[in-house]
Amino acid sequence: MLKKLLIISCIVLLPVTIVNASSYKVNKVSCSYVQSNIASTKDDMRVNYTEAKGERLRAKLQLLKEQRRDCKRKKFATYQ
Repeated sequence: MLKKLLIISCIVLLPVTIVNASSYKVNKVSCSYVQSNIASTKDDMRVNYTEAKGERLRAKLQLLKEQRRDCKRKKFATYQ
């Protein structure tokens, strides 16, 4: 039963993650705000928050770091 639940949740959640990751377009404008968004998210993580909000902040920070990496690969500045 647990295996079935795990498989079903992977089938449902995995495409959502792939769509969210692929919807980001690397260009000069979007890259210029990445570093400030990372700093803002880190500031939010220093404040008291619930476990659910903490998970969302960690996921957001991970996504922003991936975006910064993509911007650096394209040689775009990640700050304003």
